[in-house]
Amino acid sequence: MIRLHSAPDLIALQPARDLLDAAGIPYLVRNEFLSGALGELPAQEVWPQIWVSEADLGRARSCLQALGSAAATGDVGPWTCPRCGEENGASFEICWQCGQPREETPRGQDR
Repeated sequence: MIRLHSAPDLIALQPARDLLDAAGIPYLVRNEFLSGALGELPAQEVWPQIWVSEADLGRARSCLQALGSAAATGDVGPWTCPRCGEENGASFEICWQCGQPREETPRGQDR
């Protein structure tokens, strides 16, 4: 198993988990309940982490690339699902209607 992603808390980790779930990629969450050790251990050591098998690493990185691109560009506004046409809020990484993952769209265009 290889560590794929980590976040300061489970809420921040959830979009990545949702994308992996939608893609059918199995993963393991480590440090899920380790936040109580904060102070005894360095902060980043207690962050929840997503681990995947080596066989799934490439696909998993591809799934999370869209998540990282949106966060890096600040392009996290509402978007329209390309599969069913449903309008989704900025916080949705997966269409609430049909489960289609949010696709990367050039900045300034409607999602």
